[in-house]
Amino acid sequence: MIGYKDAKAASKVSLSKEDDVIWITKKVYDQNTGAELDDSKTQCPSSSAIQSEIDLLTQRISDMTKQKEDYTLLKTDAEAL
Repeated sequence: MIGYKDAKAASKVSLSKEDDVIWITKKVYDQNTGAELDDSKTQCPSSSAIQSEIDLLTQRISDMTKQKEDYTLLKTDAEAL
């Protein structure tokens, strides 16, 4: 969940468990007035679904790191000419 760490630190999101189902409860505010609205409650993805997202992000980071290294080397070589 994008923004979970910051939202948790600001006490704007929490987890709860009811009948073996984990729920994510988020604070919701009116964009125009800033007034607090009813909380949003959604079912938390399964642990395996979360792990799949972590694995995907880890692979993307690895791929982007390699791409950055390629561009860094290309820049260095081009500037050396």
